[in-house]
Amino acid sequence: MKIFAYHAEDENPVSKHRGIDALATALRRVHLSGIKANQIKHQFQEVEDSLKSLLESETEPIRSFVESKKHSINSEFESVSTQWFSFTKTHIVKFRQKYKSIPVYGAQVTVEVDEKNELLAINSAIGDPNGLNASPQVERDEIKHLIEEKKGYNLADVTLNPTLYYYYDSNNKCWRLVYITDIRYKDPENQVRQTENNNDFKPIPEMVDYVIDAHTKEIVVELPRMRTLQKKLR
Repeated sequence: MKIFAYHAEDENPVSKHRGIDALATALRRVHLSGIKANQIKHQFQEVEDSLKSLLESETEPIRSFVESKKHSINSEFESVSTQWFSFTKTHIVKFRQKYKSIPVYGAQVTVEVDEKNELLAINSAIGDPNGLNASPQVERDEIKHLIEEKKGYNLADVTLNPTLYYYYDSNNKCWRLVYITDIRYKDPENQVRQTENNNDFKPIPEMVDYVIDAHTKEIVVELPRMRTLQKKLR
């Protein structure tokens, strides 16, 4: 991931950068307080376009945090949420990065504006999976059998909800096209158990989701299910 941060109060702000100005202008046109969930995409289209132009600029100093390359990353930045903080009187608008219509796992841009929609800060972490084959060699409905085969689990009572992502494999220093599961138990009170006819099967770990390479079928990593844990702690 490549990191970029801009804060209006920095000693040497880049507010004169035309990309920052364009983004700030787009934000002023958005009335955040009245946005409904189903209107976010429409309302933020100009902001998303400005973010794309800003974060993918190859000729301006602001892109010094990204490797110098001839090609464009060609990303999309999709608005996913807005949040109002009454104490600071600011809005936080979050965008996720997509490349060729596929989300980039962990890539996010956070934009902070004041109550007049004046730009205060940008924090971003974006990826560059350019050149990776975007066509999976594994179908979604194969994922359950694949995990059962590799891990020895009986997943009859589990819904996996696999979603396609670009994922940076930090162990092997490479980008992968992967499926990431979002495991849900059909009967939460009676999670996956051994059956009389499948004594070799083991219960699936409750707090694990799987990252599976969509080309090689390899289980890249097992992710702790922090979302589930957070729900239980609330």
